[in-house]
Amino acid sequence: MAVLLLCTGTQAFAAAKTTITVSKVTAEAGKSISVPITDSGNTGICGAELTVSYDKALTLTGVSNGTGFASLTLTKPGNLNANPVNLLWDGTEADHSNGTIATLTFKAPSANGVYNIAISYLDGEIVDGDIQPVAVNVVNGSITVEGKDKVTNVFSDVVQGEWYVNAVQYVYDNGIMSGSNGLFKPMADITRAQVVATLYKLEGQPAVDNYAAVNVLKDVQAGQWYTDAICWAYNT
Repeated sequence: MAVLLLCTGTQAFAAAKTTITVSKVTAEAGKSISVPITDSGNTGICGAELTVSYDKALTLTGVSNGTGFASLTLTKPGNLNANPVNLLWDGTEADHSNGTIATLTFKAPSANGVYNIAISYLDGEIVDGDIQPVAVNVVNGSITVEGKDKVTNVFSDVVQGEWYVNAVQYVYDNGIMSGSNGLFKPMADITRAQVVATLYKLEGQPAVDNYAAVNVLKDVQAGQWYTDAICWAYNT
């Protein structure tokens, strides 16, 4: 880390105990998730190099700086596909700020579970203003991936193994159907209003600016849960 020789200062902090922590976060399967790396108890750091390693099931998609190490310059890894990756901070004087020093963005895997993220450094890779090694406590983190609730647990009348379970899971996960009072009623009759409401949600619930159907169709009332859907269908 020759770049760290630019640092100047008057006091050494060789025995200092700064703590650098990788956050523990929860993510939805397959979604993007941010994992902050923070520092606390910073007694003065002029340069640092951290090695970040992570579970091979995770996909690193971005690295950004934060408010911690505010006067230091962060050099991001050139290849996000590498594992581990190195993060480098350097400056011209010791920085005493605390907070988020970097944020890692990952794509969570599709399988539920706990995926570990670890940081490490070698002696001399974290220095103070006098280019003296700084002792740092490291706390590793993780991403806990949790899927959406299973419909067999949400609805008492949806039975595991039945032919309709995957379809019910899909419409529930995507906000197309939500059931009521803990029931989905998979074998019940469906009304035309429910069919139209489902189609309306599949189309992204476009804005309705013409409510002529309320006047034309005598059994369609304004302000009901089905009104926009039926007017959309009528206009379409």
